[in-house]
Amino acid sequence: MFIMNAEKTKIVNLSNVKYLSVDSISNTYNIIATFELGRTATIAEYSSRSLATKAMDRITESLKKSAKFCQLPEGRGGKKS
Repeated sequence: MFIMNAEKTKIVNLSNVKYLSVDSISNTYNIIATFELGRTATIAEYSSRSLATKAMDRITESLKKSAKFCQLPEGRGGKKS
């Protein structure tokens, strides 16, 4: 499955990802992909834990449906990067 962030600036192939996590960094909540050799990449950044959890729920639902692609929701509290 492929994941694209809300800004449509990053696409990650989940078959190359060991795991996804939500990490709190300086008042933001980032969805981090960790690859087999320990390299990490931030997929998306949210202003609250609940928004990051909503994005992770969307990823989980797509995986359950065996979807090939999932776009993360926008809604980072108006914060643009």
